[in-house]
Amino acid sequence: MNNLEQEIADLQKMIEAKRDELEKSGGIVEEKDLVRQSVREMFLDSTEPKAGQTPTPTPLYSSSASTAAQAVLASDSYLDHLDDQTTEVINGLVAQIGTKGITSVINEVVGREPFVVDAFHDALVDKLYDELKERGLVK
Repeated sequence: MNNLEQEIADLQKMIEAKRDELEKSGGIVEEKDLVRQSVREMFLDSTEPKAGQTPTPTPLYSSSASTAAQAVLASDSYLDHLDDQTTEVINGLVAQIGTKGITSVINEVVGREPFVVDAFHDALVDKLYDELKERGLVK
């Protein structure tokens, strides 16, 4: 199993654990929200300080996001509201996942502008949700 396949398998386990937790508490389980929460944890894991480092938080959905980000509705994607150059950057990052793996690309993204991090997070959730759905791993 290659690195990307292992990361998808790990993501599936995270999603299943979150689903079980929500179902036990009687919560409504939205599959895309489970993917979103799991990907967010991957981002947070990438921003945790290593030994001897000072933490530098990378906000997801920062309050200082641009007006384009503020216009995004829950059902929209950031890519629907980005300028062409930013869309190209985000699509380029997403395209790297096949060769570099999810975690590696996330590690590259976390140091960028918060809006790019947020947009990449949204695009990654959309792509992973579609992939997991296609594989029958989420509904």
